[in-house]
This record gives sequence, structure tokens and C-alpha cells, in this order.
Amino acid sequence: MSVLVEDMLPLARLDQEPTLEPSTVDLRVLAGDVLQAAQARDRERPIQLPLYRPHD
Repeated sequence: MSVLVEDMLPLARLDQEPTLEPSTVDLRVLAGDVLQAAQARDRERPIQLPLYRPHD
């Protein structure tokens, strides 16, 4: 019986939702990471990321 409980414990932990904490994200860094990953997959394909700033 204890073996069954020990086998089920990791499965129960998978069902637990992690606690997410809100935080500030620099989207420029995130976009740069995405561009680097895309370029690593296909260096021959041109990639453009136009950035638009709202009018103040």
C-alpha cells in the first residue's frame, strides 16, 4: 500500500497549479530573444520586427 501512495504522490504534485506572481516584463528583451531563436532556425529567412510608438 505504501508503494502505491509513493507512486501517486508525484502525480498529485503535477496537478498542483504553481503560484504566479505579476511582474514587469521588458518586451524589448523578449522580442530580441524571439528574434534570435527564429534566426537560429533559419539564417537565410529575413525577419523584420517593426516597432510602433503611440503618439503622445
